[in-house]
Order: sequence, then structure tokens, then C-alpha cells
Amino acid sequence: MADVIKVGMRIEIKSDDNNDELAGDATFVSEVFDIFPNGDIEIAMPIYKNRLILLQNGARYSFMFCETKVFYEAKGIVKDRYKSDNQYLLRIRLLTQPAKIQRREYYRCETSFEVDLQDMTVEERTSDQIQKILIDYDINSRREDLKHGLAVDISGGGIRIMTRFISDNLSYKRIIFDLPLENKMQHFNLCGQVLSCIAIKDSVSRYENRFKFVGITPEDRERIIKFIFEEERKIRKITRGNEE
Repeated sequence: MADVIKVGMRIEIKSDDNNDELAGDATFVSEVFDIFPNGDIEIAMPIYKNRLILLQNGARYSFMFCETKVFYEAKGIVKDRYKSDNQYLLRIRLLTQPAKIQRREYYRCETSFEVDLQDMTVEERTSDQIQKILIDYDINSRREDLKHGLAVDISGGGIRIMTRFISDNLSYKRIIFDLPLENKMQHFNLCGQVLSCIAIKDSVSRYENRFKFVGITPEDRERIIKFIFEEERKIRKITRGNEE
């Protein structure tokens, strides 16, 4: 296990215990703080919807350890929870050896930032071809070609955007936005396919659009995942301060 789990690794946690009040589809995010000589792991208390989650002592969870593009999964149990140096921590014991897995889903982070959208014509294309199309749109597009939206969550696999206009299911759009990452604003010029567009009542933005990224480069996906991890760290720091 010492060769797999390292201090600083990102962790995604899902309940594996039907008796846990938090059981369900929720995914909690944490980080490895320390590894004890007996193999127990110290992790930060996870946060969900901007609040600390007090995982139950004795409850079983599935732990996904993430390092760049490599993912390991193991079953484990919460042995203790405590506070040290103003940091809320958990001590967990793995019940199975971490197994390397092929990641198929991505943790979705609640957020809020403005995006620009533009209709795109994309048929069956390779990732390289889509990247060339995006560059062409970027060079030749006019400001009036763009529509505006508000992103409300994002993951490495897609994004949810509120708009004041309707989008056709399975249509393609160019999605343009900037994210603060590594102490600077980084630009994204991506292609997304509309999975659903639902009218929302009593909302300033009338439609909720779910997109999956199409032809996204591994580098752009990794940048988004890093942004999500940095945001979770910020939220954890703010929440920790409010608890003191």
C-alpha cells in the first residue's frame, strides 16, 4: 500500500454502509494528510455542499484515491475522528488492498462562473479534429455569435449551465470560460454536447443545460480536475475557520 497511497493524494468517498445516514449517491472529497506505521490513513474531514461531514465511527466507505490520471479504489472503515491544529481529521483503516481501476465518472463540483456559448457543427470527429474546429471558431467568431450562461457545476466529464435560451438535445456548443487555477486565470475553449435542456420555473435563468465534454484534451480535463480540487481545499479552509 505504501507504494500506492501518498500524502497529498485526493480522495473521493462514497458510503458503503446501508445503515449510514449519509448513504446514497453523495460523493465526499478529502485529502490524505498522513500515513501511520500500521497502515492506517489520516485524511481531512470531507465537505459536502459547503459543510463538514462527520463520517460515523465504524461505518464502511469506498475510497477512491486519485493521482493525476491513475485511480485506486479500496474499501475501508472509519476508526476515529478528531481535531488537530485546527484541522478536523479522520483516521481510516483500509479493509481491502487498493486496486487500480479505469475511471469512468468524475466528481462534480458546485460552483458559479460565467460562460459564453456558441452553436457548433460537429459530426463524428476525432479529438484532434474537434480541437482544430474550436481553433477555427475562435479565430472567425464575432462577439454577436456568442450567447451567455452561468455554470453551476462542473466535472472532468461535463458541465451544467443555466441559460435564458433553449438548446436542442444532442446539439453541440462551443463553451468558453476562464477559471482561477494555480494563482492565475486560465482560459478554456471546449466543445460540449447537450444531454438535456430542462425549463426551470421561478428562475432568472430559464433553462438548465447538461453538457458532456466532447473531444476534450487530457490536459484540459486535468486542469478542470485540478480546479475542482483547489476549490474543495478553499471551501474546507473556510469551513474550518467558521467552526473555530
